[in-house]
Amino acid sequence: MEFLADASAGVEGEAERRELKRRLKAAVDALEPKQRAVFAATELSGKSFRQLSEERGEPVGTLLSRKCRAVKALRAALEDWKNQVKGKGGFYAGT
Repeated sequence: MEFLADASAGVEGEAERRELKRRLKAAVDALEPKQRAVFAATELSGKSFRQLSEERGEPVGTLLSRKCRAVKALRAALEDWKNQVKGKGGFYAGT
């Protein structure tokens, strides 16, 4: 996540990172189960879409579509918070 503050940001930066982590977890948990499964498998477990397709017996295109919808949902869920932090001069301020 390229927008995270560096370690020198101090207590405020650490609090913002913890809040981002909390919000991201909540956003992932709120995904539709099939979207969450594909997101977790590709982002957390490092599996390829081809591997998932073979394991699940589903077309790669279906898995790609689920991942795309998951990413869009996560971006939308975090956008309001990003704007709040940016307005406060937080670690989004320069982006």
